[in-house]
Amino acid sequence: MLLEKKSPRRDPWLLLLAAIAWMPVAWWRPGEAIATLLGLGSTLLLCKLMAMPPVWRAFIAPVPTLAILPPLGAAGYPALAGALSAAAGYLAFTLVRRGVYAVRAWLDTFRFRTPDGAVDGWDYRRWLVARERFLARLWPRRRLRILFPPTDMEADLRRGFAHRGDHLRFAEPTPEELHTHDLVVPLTLEDLEKLRGSGPLLARNPLPLPDPGCVDLCNDKLACNRALSAAGFADCVPEISDSLPFPYVLKKRVDAWGDNTHVVANAEDERRLATLLHDPDYFRQAFVPGQREYAAHLLVIEGRIAAALTVEYVFAHDLHKKCREQPPHYRRLQRATHLPLFRDMLNAVGYEGLCCVNYKLQDGRVRFLEINPRFGASLAPWFFAMVRALPRVAPVRANATTSAANPTAA
Repeated sequence: MLLEKKSPRRDPWLLLLAAIAWMPVAWWRPGEAIATLLGLGSTLLLCKLMAMPPVWRAFIAPVPTLAILPPLGAAGYPALAGALSAAAGYLAFTLVRRGVYAVRAWLDTFRFRTPDGAVDGWDYRRWLVARERFLARLWPRRRLRILFPPTDMEADLRRGFAHRGDHLRFAEPTPEELHTHDLVVPLTLEDLEKLRGSGPLLARNPLPLPDPGCVDLCNDKLACNRALSAAGFADCVPEISDSLPFPYVLKKRVDAWGDNTHVVANAEDERRLATLLHDPDYFRQAFVPGQREYAAHLLVIEGRIAAALTVEYVFAHDLHKKCREQPPHYRRLQRATHLPLFRDMLNAVGYEGLCCVNYKLQDGRVRFLEINPRFGASLAPWFFAMVRALPRVAPVRANATTSAANPTAA
């Protein structure tokens, strides 16, 4: 029981007992080799039994050997050498072990934990923030004046840009506002339409806007699926047919947030949705199994993907749909993958600018779901990481009157 529960009060008694135990050794006068081994063993035993902090044990454990040094005579110095060697080894081991534990604890903060407490790989969010802060110090850039239309994503956007020092403003993109900002970011399809009317004023905007025809194509889910199939990506597009086995998905051609998407799991669901099954605004598509769905946020500039981030959604059940009524069990940020495939897909439809590609993985293959030709909502907290990939522009010159009328917040 004494060994199981250590008390600091017993340390002086242990040191006294160790000094007394050396008395017969002093009378025995052992050889140098045996004295060295006795010094090693007694010091290591004390380091193990004492209750004081491990670092201090290495300095206190050799004291009994040092105290008995005169009676030991010629054997004293080998015994002391053994004691000091044991103390130094124990100290080095303690420091290394503590360093390993500290590194493990630090690395553990970069692991992603699910709401259930389980570890699910690395937390890319932490790596992204650490990387961006490092790059900001290594290659600092001037602060930008960024204009966003009014949105319910304002809190997420501000939180993401908090450490960058950029000036954010949320206001309608009037000509006066466009003149006084370095970067204008449309968030919805309606924002895109409004900005197209200010073409000359957007000539210096580093963020390209997608072509209206391309936006209409991507916004029509059936037309987009057919266009990608015709362009050579049929293997990535789930089957579209009027006769599919259960389960399958009934989608509206033009929709947002999955509000009009239905998972048809059986004949009862078919009877319930009978009126929509024959509606020309809807189409049937094979259901891709799996509880994980991905949203790849891509910035396409001149046919290349300049920046990319992926958000993974993990659902509690396999038969799910990604919508506001069925939130995921959890979601997390991931490093973007399959970028050559997405680049070729977007080039095939002529897309330029920001977009969000939703997909799932089946047997390791990408199964395309849709292209959202706009700023994806889940990108808001991480959009700051894409700003570095935009072309640099000359700073705006806002006069005092304009600045006073349009205050900004970091």
